[in-house]
Amino acid sequence: MFIFKNKPLVVDAFTFVPIIHELFPIKLAIYSLPDWWKNLPNSVDKQVARTISVKSGTMKNCSGFKELYKSGFMLSMWTDLKINIPEDYTFTGQFDAVMAHRALQSIGWDDFITHPAEQYGNVYSDLVHCKLMSPWFITQKQDFKWMWSEPTWNTLEYNSDVKILPGVVDFKNQNQLNVNLFLKKSGQLLEVEAGKAIAQLTPLTDRKVEIKNHLVSKEEWIRIGTNSAHNFKFFNGYNTLKKKRKELENEKKCPLHFGS
Repeated sequence: MFIFKNKPLVVDAFTFVPIIHELFPIKLAIYSLPDWWKNLPNSVDKQVARTISVKSGTMKNCSGFKELYKSGFMLSMWTDLKINIPEDYTFTGQFDAVMAHRALQSIGWDDFITHPAEQYGNVYSDLVHCKLMSPWFITQKQDFKWMWSEPTWNTLEYNSDVKILPGVVDFKNQNQLNVNLFLKKSGQLLEVEAGKAIAQLTPLTDRKVEIKNHLVSKEEWIRIGTNSAHNFKFFNGYNTLKKKRKELENEKKCPLHFGS
């Protein structure tokens, strides 16, 4: 009896910035274990009576923690970042946000954008949305989705007034790895150093997944990005794009369909 193992699902990540490709590739989450956890002892002495101590485990033995970092991949911050949302911010002006390396600005794109409060019902009056526009694109041929989540154990040191927003995405019909944030109008700085984990990507499939990082030209990177552009619609462009592509796939499966 022969047992054939499924080959890993390979997806491809692309950037046009050599230093980002070299120093900050998208990598397995296990390589982003926080230093404080790695420095923990396996156990500590815990006093349980006046003259008796016993060994007690630390988070170094936490199965839930270790399994989390065995799952998926980590997107690292590709540059030093500082953002400040003043307490009197009114959603009509510009807040201060700077990057040491404005990668997308070099091709005439935005490094930051924000969505107006009416898009989320004006219900978070003390929070401001900010989207960090990533210099990475991912493409995949297979039809599976990814859980996008905050790497909380890595980000607690940033600022308690910052939330990295979760979601479920696919890279078959869209290719962007932009990071959505909610920041509190607190007058405090968000500071993230280049190389720090900023988002965890967990594939929602039982198959093993590999990510291959590629350095491409600016022109090729823009071509990859615009391949998933859905700005041909004023509204609901992403779902329309998915529907149209599905229709085209079904047409090619039809026995009456001729041509490539």
